[in-house]
Amino acid sequence: MLKLIWLIPVLPLLGVAANGLFGRFMSRRAVAWVACGVVLLSLLLSLGAVTELSGLPESGRHYE
Repeated sequence: MLKLIWLIPVLPLLGVAANGLFGRFMSRRAVAWVACGVVLLSLLLSLGAVTELSGLPESGRHYE
C-alpha cells in the first residue's frame, strides 16, 4: 500500500482535470460521481497507508 501513497494527492487532481475537461459533456450526476469517487479512493488509500504504518515496529514508522 505504501508504494501507492503518491496516488493520494494525484487522484483528486485527476478528478478535477476530468471534470474540468469533460464535465460539460457529462450529466451533473456523472460529474458528482467522479468528484466523490476520486476523493473516496484517496481516503481508502490513506486509511490503508495509516493501517500499514501503524502495524510496523516503532523504529520503522517513517516514510522516505
